[in-house]
Order: sequence, then structure tokens, then C-alpha cells
Amino acid sequence: MNPNGSDQRRLTFNESDEYSPVWSPDGAQVAFISDRDDPNSGKCAHACFYQLYVINADGSGERKLLETKFSTLHPDWHPDGARISFDTESNLQGDIYVVNADGSGLE
Repeated sequence: MNPNGSDQRRLTFNESDEYSPVWSPDGAQVAFISDRDDPNSGKCAHACFYQLYVINADGSGERKLLETKFSTLHPDWHPDGARISFDTESNLQGDIYVVNADGSGLE
């Protein structure tokens, strides 16, 4: 979308709920969370099991960044674009993680 609101484009096309989109520093990709892996996808409001995805700004190359046993929330790119931080929720306990932008090196 342009700064004036024109040229809006939808990037994802599925029945899942997707939230928290955040641009990579170079504007080439968008990280977001999706409940598409939750058996109740699209019907569970904020109690879903969310996973971290990345998609190119043109809508191509969508991929799940990593496979976790907990819900990933609030992704944010490192200023150099090499890593993404996110917080988690598992059994009402939250933690903060960092992963490389290619999905490797989970810390």
C-alpha cells in the first residue's frame, strides 16, 4: 500500500486468522502470526495456537518460520533484518525468543 492508502493488496488467502504483521527493515518481507495450524482455526479468538510466518512483500514465498509447541506472538524484526524476536504463551507463562530470519538458531 502506498503512503496515501492507494494500491492496497491482500497478501494471504486462507480461512485462518492472521495478526501482528511487521515489515522487515528493508521492506522486502512481512512477518506475522497465524492460527492455521490450530484445529479450531478461525473460530478461537485469542486462545488459538499461533505460529510465526514470513511472506515476501509481493505475496510470494510464504513460509512457516519454525515449528514450536507453543504459541508465538508479537513478532518484531531486528533493525539489521537478520533476526526476529517474539514472545510466547504456554500454560499461561510467557517467554521471549529470538530466531534467525531463515528460521534457524532459535534462542
